[in-house]
Amino acid sequence: MAGRFFGSQKQNSGNRAQTSGPPKSFSGGGGLYGSAPDFVRFMQMILRRGQPLLQPDSVDQMARNQIGALEAGKLKSLNPQIASDTDFHPGFTDKFGLGFLIQYQRL
Repeated sequence: MAGRFFGSQKQNSGNRAQTSGPPKSFSGGGGLYGSAPDFVRFMQMILRRGQPLLQPDSVDQMARNQIGALEAGKLKSLNPQIASDTDFHPGFTDKFGLGFLIQYQRL
């Protein structure tokens, strides 16, 4: 499995350069590490409600609000002089399931 991990990416003079070694941390919110074909297989599994690796109820839980009244999907810029705030779905309230951003209509 270690051969499937990719090192961190950093911007270097406009070109993307891959650093050496596997990821230094495994953050649950840090995204997936793998190849494009790995991602396609993962998403196909989700579309098949988890089969053959997960129970359908596990995938259902991934699509349910897991953060209660908190909102997600709105990012405040750390440097407003060069980047604007971002609202991924204006007019909607976003939540997080287990690993996915979920779009809810504003109540």
